[in-house]
Amino acid sequence: MSTEPLLHLDLQLVDLDPRALRLGESWLDEDYLPEALTAGGWGRARRFTCSAEPHLQLVVLDRPDVGGATRPRPVIRSNLGRRWVRSFLGQGFTQTYESSGNTDVPEVVNAIITVVRPEGVSEFDAWYSQVHVPDILACPGWEAARRFRAVDGTPMFLALYELADATMPFQSPEYERAVGWDEVEHHIAGYHGFRTYELSTEVSSSP
Repeated sequence: MSTEPLLHLDLQLVDLDPRALRLGESWLDEDYLPEALTAGGWGRARRFTCSAEPHLQLVVLDRPDVGGATRPRPVIRSNLGRRWVRSFLGQGFTQTYESSGNTDVPEVVNAIITVVRPEGVSEFDAWYSQVHVPDILACPGWEAARRFRAVDGTPMFLALYELADATMPFQSPEYERAVGWDEVEHHIAGYHGFRTYELSTEVSSSP
């Protein structure tokens, strides 16, 4: 697997219609991901499927250097998307933090997206990298972490944790003690998270 750092990425949270799940997955893999790579100048595209809710997908495009890359067409604006995609979140991110550990493309990730009130960005950011991430990575099954900040718009942060599997990391006493945002909850305006996603498809651009 590739060990290039994920310095810049574009992420879309895709909610496929469960009645056409296989059709939607096939369209993402065979049409959307290759098109996004070719048209956008990205180096790699991946689709992750939510472990507990298979209709939820993460579509992630990344490259070490964001120069020359353009935002992909939102999934929902495609012909198929108008029929089979119910909602999405699309945002570009730049990496701000990487823990030590395995840097291969992860097979299982926990994705946390937080919207932070502007006045609390500095405190939240410092606490997350300096306190929260080390506490979480000390728990069994939490193997590595990367953090990203949105490149524009409302202050938004993304954390991608690499997990040993989809269930064990959430079941230890250490995790029960470490999880929680009480110290910075007043800075958080919204979030999406506490879901695990498993790698379904990886597509790389031609050299």
